[in-house]
Amino acid sequence: MVLNPKYAILIATSTIITYLSGLLIEKANKISNEKKSIQFKKLWVFASFSSNLGILFLFKYYNFFNESLSRLLHVFSISNHAPSFEYLLPLGISFYTLQALSYTVDVYRKDVPAQKNIGKYVLFVSFFPQVVAGPIEKSKNMLHQFDEKHNFNYDRVKIKFQKNH
Repeated sequence: MVLNPKYAILIATSTIITYLSGLLIEKANKISNEKKSIQFKKLWVFASFSSNLGILFLFKYYNFFNESLSRLLHVFSISNHAPSFEYLLPLGISFYTLQALSYTVDVYRKDVPAQKNIGKYVLFVSFFPQVVAGPIEKSKNMLHQFDEKHNFNYDRVKIKFQKNH
């Protein structure tokens, strides 16, 4: 998921922002004044989306837009000296960002309660097979599975293996 250890900070920032936004949206749901509740929920959704999409824009699209603007201004004989942003793109940043933002939307819509356990939230948002294979999974389909108990049954595995071979 992260090519360079420095990008772990980027991923952690996105994770913390969306995790906290879920908690804050759920807290806003408990405000008795409906108008105030809606205002706070929209504020937290906006903060989550703008910060995460800002990170995505900076790392993935800044140089493209900067170069396009320079070319456009050059047509009108205007020079643009905006610095370029040199970096190696973090692997899976778009998928990771959209997966995290889908959680924010799910909590906003009350499809799922905010996940209180940050470890389970991190597991959901960075679940490696999901990130690699896609598609973006709705939190209501996945988060509850982390609370289910499963016992290993050797005989069941042995029978399944024998059927497949």
